[in-house]
Amino acid sequence: MGDTGCASLFIDSSHARAHKYDLISLSQPATLELADGSLVAGVTHMARVTVKFGAHVEDVLAYVTKLSGVQMILGTPWFQTHEPRVNWKDMSLSFDSEHCLLNCIHDHRPCYTQSSRHHKRPLPQTPDPCRKVVRHPKAPLPIDVAFISSRVAAAAVCRDQDICITSYEEICRIAALSDKDWEDTKHLQAAGAKVLPEDYEKFRDKMERPHMSKQDILERLPKVLHPLYQGFDPKEADELPELRGDLDHKIELKPDDTGQPPKPSSQRLRPMSRDEARAVKLYVDDMMKKGHVERSTSAWAAPLLVVRKPGGGIRICVDYRGLNAHTVKNRNAPPLIRDMLAKLSKSRYFSKVDVIAAFNKIRIKEEHKHLSAFITPYRLY
Repeated sequence: MGDTGCASLFIDSSHARAHKYDLISLSQPATLELADGSLVAGVTHMARVTVKFGAHVEDVLAYVTKLSGVQMILGTPWFQTHEPRVNWKDMSLSFDSEHCLLNCIHDHRPCYTQSSRHHKRPLPQTPDPCRKVVRHPKAPLPIDVAFISSRVAAAAVCRDQDICITSYEEICRIAALSDKDWEDTKHLQAAGAKVLPEDYEKFRDKMERPHMSKQDILERLPKVLHPLYQGFDPKEADELPELRGDLDHKIELKPDDTGQPPKPSSQRLRPMSRDEARAVKLYVDDMMKKGHVERSTSAWAAPLLVVRKPGGGIRICVDYRGLNAHTVKNRNAPPLIRDMLAKLSKSRYFSKVDVIAAFNKIRIKEEHKHLSAFITPYRLY
């Protein structure tokens, strides 16, 4: 096989052994880079091979390696040396260069050879633009999707792109998104850039970091706050409060047009990279250990979104837009900025209080917990 994208000459190792070609050991093993960017190490020999194209005969040296589907590859150096003329119509080669006439052809006359694998096929007819094609009402819409091998897929993907696993159903879901949902999704994704391996490492270090001891907390606090050191203990954030009746968060659903409860919103899992899936596993295991989440069999399911923090690291978000579309909105008016500034304008001292995971301090009512279910690559929680 001729390949102008190949940088040398190669012969299949099985073919070389079967025909007992003379093998020459390399002083150092060579490493080959394939078309998809992967490396093949351990090329240790070259073979001396006689190549014939009709009256055109020559001896060449070719690297011995494993080839798929072909016995030998003639690369760019071979074409540069012999300068054959290619006739694409009948898939033939003509050898009439000065090098070939002097070195490769015994009678020093131009020779011609044709591919043994070439079979002429009629060109497809151009469809008549005036002809109207009537589609059956139940016929599926044509889609530009085809099954390909993993090797072809790897070769088609650029090195700076991610490879993830998805499904036909997920592609259909994305294609059916409304303009508003699509814009919301793009805003969520734009909130964090591509998750990098170092972001996962930073997230893992944070999740696995042990809590500070009482002594460590006291060393960092001013003495005046030592009696209140428990308020600065991160362990307190691991504990959920008791259910407190009216203080617990309730999720009221809007009835549908018939007055019945709405159909549960169940969205499929979104594709994740390897580092994103590992981060989700760490997060869920930690939340299970603390008792903040539990396994679920709910009919509701919200997808997860893994976002990269601006300073590095990872934030796990749950996309509850499907649930929010069915809930009764809380109309409590937030305070106005100008009113808050007016109250603070004459103050001299300000306190900043940052409560760790403050949203965990308000429980969801027991009868509404199933509405907050979210789906992960591992199961529903």
